[in-house]
Formats: sequence, C-alpha cells, structure tokens
Amino acid sequence: MIWTTLAGAGYRFYVIDPLGNVMMRYPEKPEMQGMLRDLERLLKYSWVG
Repeated sequence: MIWTTLAGAGYRFYVIDPLGNVMMRYPEKPEMQGMLRDLERLLKYSWVG
C-alpha cells in the first residue's frame, strides 16, 4: 500500500524508522553533503545516536 505510493513518487532513497515511518526521502541523484548533514542531525537528536 505505502510502497506503491512511494515507488511512483520519483524518489530513490528513503530513511525509514523502526516503526515503518518514512523519515526522509531523497531523489535518485541526491546532493551527498546535504544528505550527510541530514543524517548527522537526525542521529544527533535521536535516542539512538
């Protein structure tokens, strides 16, 4: 159900939490530095990081 919606959205990379919620999505050719900053920020404020 959610995967068919996401598959047609034109995005290639997804960050999904353990409960199955999409936290972030990136296009097929993302800006890698921006992606790294987003992941660092996510881990900084998460209970895991």
